[in-house]
Order: sequence, then structure tokens, then C-alpha cells
Amino acid sequence: MKKTVFLLFSTVTLRRLAISLLALFSPLFIFQLLASHGQLVRQPLLGVAFYFLFFYLIKILFFPLAERTAFKFGFKWSIFCSIFPFFFYIVFLILSSRNLVFLIPASFFGGFQAAFFWFGYHGLFVKFGDEKLFGFQAGLSQILGFLSLLLAPLLGSFLVLNWGFDSLFLVAFLLSCISVVIILISPLIKPYHRASLKKCFFLFKTHRRVTSAYLGWGGEATLYAVFWPIFLILIFDDILIFGGIIFGSVLLTSLLVYLIGRMVDKMASGKIIRLGVLLGVFSWLVRIIARLPLLIIVIDGFYRLAEQMFAIPMDVFSYRKAREGGTCQALFFREISLNLGAILFLVLAVLAFWLSLSLWFVFLIALLGTLGPFLIIRKV
Repeated sequence: MKKTVFLLFSTVTLRRLAISLLALFSPLFIFQLLASHGQLVRQPLLGVAFYFLFFYLIKILFFPLAERTAFKFGFKWSIFCSIFPFFFYIVFLILSSRNLVFLIPASFFGGFQAAFFWFGYHGLFVKFGDEKLFGFQAGLSQILGFLSLLLAPLLGSFLVLNWGFDSLFLVAFLLSCISVVIILISPLIKPYHRASLKKCFFLFKTHRRVTSAYLGWGGEATLYAVFWPIFLILIFDDILIFGGIIFGSVLLTSLLVYLIGRMVDKMASGKIIRLGVLLGVFSWLVRIIARLPLLIIVIDGFYRLAEQMFAIPMDVFSYRKAREGGTCQALFFREISLNLGAILFLVLAVLAFWLSLSLWFVFLIALLGTLGPFLIIRKV
């Protein structure tokens, strides 16, 4: 493996561990925090939906600034700059346990840091990666992410039970600091061409099937990340069982992800996506009746496998398009499409909770998003 790819994978693995801690436990933290203020917040699920809706709105708004930073200073400096808003993100999450109003700046800085980090990461992947082995390298990156996700539920449960959520937030910040220091060792890489929002919206019109696929994928993945952890806590009311279920489902699928990455380089990606979508739809349907921990582990494992069966081919598709054309413009199109999908589906979740509908209805919305990648099959 090239040194540059190794550095990139080291950075993203540590960052994914930090993000996994936050992604798994921050929805629980926010939900429990809002529920404890029942006199002010009657629908904690609605409050969680609004929090993450603002998060993704801010993320989209900061993409142009992330792109400008990458163009002027290089992709690795876009990643490095993410650590400053990440610091304020953690600070305001900690302060929000004292006053709910701090959830607003926490959401703001959370979206801010995410825009800078992921734009820089995907840009470096396009530049450092081997085009003939994008599938293998994307699969390897996901495996490393899975290894971090194996650790996250166990580490997070241990931290929360012994020292509370504040300790978890601080560990996540420390891991992020280490990750950005590592990437500074890599060579300075800048994009050759600027991206524009105007051209991005033009691509939405000319590439409607691809746009719709990204919208569905981004929306479905967001609803899963935000509301599935809350559902598990509502069902089992035990953070250790929650951590064990996540650990079991990730362990069930981690080895298979490597094989998917190799398959993408050797066979038609459309077949892999088709099977992944079918598994994803099946997993969402069975969640309606799933109550036993072992069954939930299996169903969640199916989902995580299904997600990678269309996530890896779609990532490879994005990276190859970025190599063919302007890197920044291709990444702009990808990231804005995914995050518009997140916003769209969170708006639907807000409407569902506003009408006092249950989490089951939100899961059905996520199921519809799983069908989105079907639209890209002809392209990959």
C-alpha cells in the first residue's frame, strides 16, 4: 500500500471511531436530554429530528467554503481546518446538558466540521487512490471503519456508564485531533479546477437518475443513523444491550465487506447494488416485528451488509467520475446530493412526528430511500 493511502486510511479510521462514538451516542444523549425536560419538550423525537435537520443544512452551506479552502490550500488543509469547529461542536454538546439552548450552536458547528472533513477526505481518496483498485481500496477503507465501529459501542458504553456522556465527547475530540495531525504528513494536493453550485444544480437536471439515487441513499442512511439507536434504547432500556447489539451486527458483516470491495473491481456493480437494495428492503421490513436481541443483531447485520453492497459501488462510481472530470465538481455533486437527501428525509420525519406518528412510519420512509440506488444500476 502506498504511504499516502496508508496515511489517509489512518486518518479516516481514527476519525470514523470518533464519529462512530458521536453517531451512536449523540442521538441517545439528545433524546434523553430532551425527554428529561418534558415540561419544555413534549416530543423528544421531534426535537432530535430538528437538531439533525439543522446539522445537515449547515453542512451543505459550508461545502462551498470547504471547496474554496481545498482549492487554495489543498485537500489536507480542509481536513485540518475541520478540527476547529469540531472543538466547538464538542464544547457546546457538553454545555447543552446544562442548558438546552446550546444544542443550537452544537448542531451548527457539527455540520461545519463535517463539511470540511469529508470534502477533504474524498478529494484525497480520488487523488491518492489507484483507479483500477478503487473498489478494493474503498472496501478496505470500509473494513477499517467497521473495525472502529466494533470498538465504538463497547468503548462508548463503558465511558457513558462510568463517567457520563461528557467523557465520550472528549475522547471523540482527542481521536479527531490525532487524525488530523497524521494527515499533515501527506503531500500537498490541490484540485485543478474550481467547482460551482450553479453547475451542480445543472447536473441535477441532466443526471436525474443519479441524483435521485444519491438522495435516497443519503436520506435512508441518515434516518438509520439518527433513529435506530433511539429505537434500540426504547426497546431494551439498557445501554450495555445497545452496545452489544451494535457490536454483534458489525462483527457479523465486517469480513464480508472486504469481499464486496474485491467484487466491485471484477464484476458488474449493478448486480451487487441490486442484491444490496433487496437485502436493505428486507431488513427494514423485518424491523417492524424484531424484538429479540439475537434477531435484531441478524437484521442489523443484514442491513449493514446491504448498505455496503450499494455504498461501495456508488463510492467507486463517484471516484471514477471525479477522475474523468473535475474532482471538486464531482465531489460537490455527490456530497450535496447526499445531504439534500438527508434534509429531505429528515423533513419527512419531522412531519411524521408532528402528526404524532410512530418510529415505524419513519422506518417505512427509510425503506423507500433504500430503493434509490436502483436508479443508478444502468450507470455502474
